[in-house]
Amino acid sequence: MSDYPWNEKARSAQCQVRRANATYSLYAGHLPDMRSAAWFVRKGRRVIASGIAGDMGKALAQVEHAFENWTSKDWRVYG
Repeated sequence: MSDYPWNEKARSAQCQVRRANATYSLYAGHLPDMRSAAWFVRKGRRVIASGIAGDMGKALAQVEHAFENWTSKDWRVYG
């Protein structure tokens, strides 16, 4: 997770990563009244991946994994 410039706050973390001439926003945060955390990856205003994890650590790992998959050459979606 150290490859990502996370800006961590009390109950959330976010960062922006530039890859293949595009900027992506990654976010993970605790869900209120639940013992879980939500995460998403955005390209511009468009949410391209999202999910819910059991805790914040898993959410950070899942959002990074989703970002890596989305931006890998084998999985890249154009448009």
